[in-house]
Amino acid sequence: MGLVDGRLKRERSAFGRADPRVVAAIKRALEEQQGRSTATLSRLRRQVGWLLEDTHGPGTVAVPPMATFNRLVRSLAEAGGAGGDGRRGTAARVPAGAGVHSDGRDAAR
Repeated sequence: MGLVDGRLKRERSAFGRADPRVVAAIKRALEEQQGRSTATLSRLRRQVGWLLEDTHGPGTVAVPPMATFNRLVRSLAEAGGAGGDGRRGTAARVPAGAGVHSDGRDAAR
């Protein structure tokens, strides 16, 4: 009698091992950001933290480290998970590690 390996049966997320609660909070924050004049990843990360606290309670769901958060935001924007078709709005123009003005200009300049 052999053992059954359950790893092959597991469904894989398009966003790796990211907590689905964090993915949902990022999507919501990106949707709320649309139409604003400026978006920065640090502000978005704070907003996601507040959403997670409001939804699940303080300390229940941790916001990922900055580099992981930035990669996740970029993945969501590229996948069109920013509440639209992936081509319009702030989220589609957010590069990892940099803030962007609503017209696409780099805020660091």
